[in-house]
Amino acid sequence: MFRHLITAVDGSDASLKALDLAIVLAARTGALLDIVSVEEEPPHYLSRNAEVRDARSEAERYYGALHAEAVLRAARRGVVTSTRILTGHEVRALLEDVRDHQADLLVIGATGHSGVWEMFLGSTADKLVAHAPTSVLVVHPSDPGSGFKELVVGLDGSPLGERALAVALDLGRLWGGTVRAISVLEGMPSVPVGPEQDAAGYIATLQARARAAAEAAGGHLELETRSGHAAEVLVGYAREVDADLVVIGATGRERPWSPTAGGTARRVANEAHCAVLLVRPPLRSYRVGDIMSRHVTTVTPDTPVRTVVDQLIRRGVKALPVVDEAGRVVGIITGGDLMRRGGLGIRLSLRGSISDPELMVWSQRVERSELTARQVMTPNPRTVTPDTLLDEAILLMVRHSIKRLPVTVDGGRLVGIISRTDLLRALAADRPTAESRSAAMVLGRQAGDLADPDVATIGPAASLEDVLTAVLASPFRRAVVVDAERHVLGIITDRDLLRRASPSDRPSLIGRMAGRHEPRTRAVTGPMTAAALMNPNVFAIPADAPLSQVIERFLALRVKRLVVVDADRRLIGMLDRRAVLRALVEHGGQEAGHASSPSAGTETSA
Repeated sequence: MFRHLITAVDGSDASLKALDLAIVLAARTGALLDIVSVEEEPPHYLSRNAEVRDARSEAERYYGALHAEAVLRAARRGVVTSTRILTGHEVRALLEDVRDHQADLLVIGATGHSGVWEMFLGSTADKLVAHAPTSVLVVHPSDPGSGFKELVVGLDGSPLGERALAVALDLGRLWGGTVRAISVLEGMPSVPVGPEQDAAGYIATLQARARAAAEAAGGHLELETRSGHAAEVLVGYAREVDADLVVIGATGRERPWSPTAGGTARRVANEAHCAVLLVRPPLRSYRVGDIMSRHVTTVTPDTPVRTVVDQLIRRGVKALPVVDEAGRVVGIITGGDLMRRGGLGIRLSLRGSISDPELMVWSQRVERSELTARQVMTPNPRTVTPDTLLDEAILLMVRHSIKRLPVTVDGGRLVGIISRTDLLRALAADRPTAESRSAAMVLGRQAGDLADPDVATIGPAASLEDVLTAVLASPFRRAVVVDAERHVLGIITDRDLLRRASPSDRPSLIGRMAGRHEPRTRAVTGPMTAAALMNPNVFAIPADAPLSQVIERFLALRVKRLVVVDADRRLIGMLDRRAVLRALVEHGGQEAGHASSPSAGTETSA
């Protein structure tokens, strides 16, 4: 739910009604409430200093009196407030204030025009609806302002549509109101249907999930399906049931993470007869500097590769930033860099799976190398600053398949590093509180939705050669052992092969793994089968597990991948951490409207 509200007050009837509703909402939720007014710059024709001073003094007196009355109204309901008068262009000042104070909700009045335009928003309200980086509640002068007993929520399967459902359920529980979810058939042009499911079937599945979320939240949900234009149907249905509030995602399926509100949402905000809540993700207080690792092991461009390998192994890290004499980042080295350009035959993480004699041969190759960090590093890696928002860091990692980002200040000086695990840990900590038991719908996606179905599978009787071929061909470096009906029996990774294979087979296995991108040299002929090589303890997760549970499982097990299974433990696919982060910015990552990315350069190794 909302923790920090900002309401904009200018003395109009609509803004005072918005103030009343913001106070009621803050009292019910325990949220902080800021009351803000904007003193616009004096007009250009006031050229004399005295005139400018008089104009500002008059504005300060006016808003000061307005704020004093607002504070009294809030105090009567036990709400503690803060007030401030901003200076500048009204829209820009309010948007900057919302960002600076990390507000969860902006509450504004819909200032109407005269004549045929009387139902439409004023220009300021419309621009705030379109560009606010957080959720916006638009209040009409005719709204009762006492709360929400009849709520209508648009359900379209988009990430923000599902977040809107969670918010509507929470608000319905606060006021004991009725929540009605409506899906519009023709209003869903990008429904991801397959050959076995039409659009109506997709909506039925969507509504079944919504009903389950409502039951988990301890509430009741009325479900409705209509045909027609999405905005027209939503507005008409809200009037039909005499709704107090329409809740809708600020963006829909086609541009789910666009920074500008979608056409449907804006039209509903303009035409609905009641209050409209446009839902966006909360502006997280987390920035990169809040969660980054500050103690970073580094090397210089002239550090020998043997020292780089030793540092990676001894420190137990996955990457080493390369810095110059001033501490500025000039490159980064990962295990992938060492394999591509450093002559490293096998992954560093397999070191513990190889016996001493075989490790000696591998170690001697590294010891004899005359290469330096400069020759193997990825130069000019992408970086972020401590002030970069986590959403931007996630987008950068997903867009460029990066697992970690150096954090820099002052023109490139290294101050930390942030990884996918750091981001997942922050997301887990920032999920809705236990009070919001509809949290399963907040992130909106399930493990089965994100799983990659292209998984290498083998039967329990598969030979060692067949197992090795499957593992080396898999981008996950593992094969799932299944029976004839695809029930999961076990899993085999390249590490399992080295640990369980016989001593006579191990040198051939190492040679094949070292040359995995080259034509096959010779087959391995050991007698072991997949049943003997597999690990029966599979880190699996149900296909219907919500994204929040997926993140928790990754962190609890400290693994990079999970096997996704159905209720009968049949294989659905494989899920990795990158897919989870990608789901949070899916489609929106390709939108040109996103905020500019942090410093660009050559992307780092994945």
